[in-house]
Amino acid sequence: MIATGLASLFLIIPSIIVSVWVSFAAYVLVLENDEIIASIKKSREYVRGRWWDVFRRFGAGILMIIVLSIVVTLPLSLLNESVANLVFTVLSVFFAPLRVSYAYFMYQDVKQEANEITNNSESQESSGSQK
Repeated sequence: MIATGLASLFLIIPSIIVSVWVSFAAYVLVLENDEIIASIKKSREYVRGRWWDVFRRFGAGILMIIVLSIVVTLPLSLLNESVANLVFTVLSVFFAPLRVSYAYFMYQDVKQEANEITNNSESQESSGSQK
């Protein structure tokens, strides 16, 4: 039983790490018109140095949606389960665009930060070579 729990833990942690690394790959693929492997690599580069920040921001977004869903559906489930299921479905349809928008704005922020770091390092290299 303990071995199963440890094995699950060893699979869960790497999957969380990789999912944060590739969380922006779809945006890179579509918006930057890169190939699949290139978009995965670029997503990882965008997250590099900001992994915990991206993880916390995604976690906060997920937590807000979960809490709001519970707050709305729990009282309704006490009255009527079918009404609660209907409200939960409507909330899911409502939250889907919010989740995508939230991730898109995170992508924009992380991309901008990565570009600023790249530009700063390039300007420091060029000013260092001029001396």
